[in-house]
Amino acid sequence: MSLPYTNLPVYIGGSTPPYYVPATQVDVNYNTTHSPKRKLGSNIGTGDQFGFNGALTAEINVNSLVHEAMEAGFGFSTTANQAADFQIHIGDNVFNKCYAMDLSVQISPFAPVIIQTKFVSLDPPTEERISGSSSDFLFTGDAIAYGKDCTVADSANVLNDVQYDVTFNRRYAEPRLSNLDQLTPVKCF
Repeated sequence: MSLPYTNLPVYIGGSTPPYYVPATQVDVNYNTTHSPKRKLGSNIGTGDQFGFNGALTAEINVNSLVHEAMEAGFGFSTTANQAADFQIHIGDNVFNKCYAMDLSVQISPFAPVIIQTKFVSLDPPTEERISGSSSDFLFTGDAIAYGKDCTVADSANVLNDVQYDVTFNRRYAEPRLSNLDQLTPVKCF
């Protein structure tokens, strides 16, 4: 199931303006596993034919710009924070136990630097309405990072002097740890 979010602020790692991420697009997909209810000799209602037997998780894809005053929202990408869980706030909805899965940074000349990140939430909100206000935090476009202003350090001398586009990809480990008495994974490591 996919839910559309429009004009809602996105905070990664906290719920205050330093953790604001200038997102251009956010996709949230709830993943459930279901199995048909087949009970020999019993009637099954037409609206109750499937049962859910897996853990409820949510995949969150965030496309965002880079703003020089808002780097706290990208703290998840540092090496020290790879195994730590954090919250993602999309409007008033709070996704708990979030972990980064994939990160991609795209740098092109005279275009804003784009960061695309895929997260998994092991404790997403349920039975809540999509709500929030975009007037909570507004920013100016003067401090957005553009590709023409970026410098790429190349200590191994792999790159030549002229690069038109640079893309950096990082994939994080995805093993999920579950306790024997719980259906839902408790953390990623």
